Amino acid sequence: MKHRIFQLAILGLMAGLVVSCNKEEQSEVNLDNLKGMASVTGKVMYNQGAANQNGAIISDYMVPAAGQTIIVRVPNSDYVSGSAGYQTYSDTTDSEGRYTVQVPVGTNTVTATVSVIPFFAEKTVEGHNNQLINITNALYNNFTPQQVTLAEFDVQTADFEVTSSEMPELEYNQEVGLTGLIEIQSWALNRETENREASKEPIATDFDVLVTLSDPAGIEPDMTLKYQGSSDAEGLYDMTMTLPDNCWEWNVSIELETKARLSNFVHYYYSITNKEWKSQDVEVVESAMTVSASLTPENEIIPVRMTDILVTTKPVDASTVYGIGNPIDTEDPDNEIATNNPFGWN
Repeated sequence: MKHRIFQLAILGLMAGLVVSCNKEEQSEVNLDNLKGMASVTGKVMYNQGAANQNGAIISDYMVPAAGQTIIVRVPNSDYVSGSAGYQTYSDTTDSEGRYTVQVPVGTNTVTATVSVIPFFAEKTVEGHNNQLINITNALYNNFTPQQVTLAEFDVQTADFEVTSSEMPELEYNQEVGLTGLIEIQSWALNRETENREASKEPIATDFDVLVTLSDPAGIEPDMTLKYQGSSDAEGLYDMTMTLPDNCWEWNVSIELETKARLSNFVHYYYSITNKEWKSQDVEVVESAMTVSASLTPENEIIPVRMTDILVTTKPVDASTVYGIGNPIDTEDPDNEIATNNPFGWN
């Protein structure tokens, strides 16, 4: 945390220097009579780190640096010979990282230095078994200032690719396991009565999960780690997470979330006319569900056992479901259907 406070102090100092230049150094030269203008334009990108692209991990993922400050600095001596100090002009990048700074030049040629104010952003690093770990508030301050020569009506380009010189201070060498079971609403056949009943059973296909570990009130409140995983064909998930070696000093909160998705569901309804159960294919939304746990030192040996997840379902169009939203069997209009809504669909 001391290191983070130091970084903030550095950024504050830099901002102060810019203000100082604007208020004090610029007062030495009067630019009111300068009519000629030039422009510095460009795009700022920053290396967000690792990323998953169609199942492949790439190590350098460049994204636009939106909302960041670009500084263009011109020596006062370029305006009036022998003058000290600088003139400072700035702009903020748009959603695509683009900027344009207008610079007064008059009839002279000026040499300007273009820079990016360092900023904090999220960085992703690759951990154990291609797991992606998000580091919040990484300091992006590694770039090369550019010099441009500007004359009246000139438009010069200065593009930047900013990287983070700060790697995580913690070593990720502590492995812990996470296991659990995902079940889903389904129908089951009661062999004794031959009736269909609401039930739950392990899912039959992979289910994507997102695990988030955070330390909301401990020694690393800014640290959030995220792991992607999936369950197997029986609804079981068994994941290995790589954590910092001092994670046992944390108050680590674990949240596991199943991702919502569309799926096909076999709905059973009872025909009073024919005295038999019939089935209907229904498109449903399988809901996002979450369970939480805490990490303790015993998890260094014993995997974290999460509470079983029961994923609930909801029809995309309840009005088409026989015996719930639709009292008539469309394929057999003379068939009387029993009302049957064991999952509480609406």
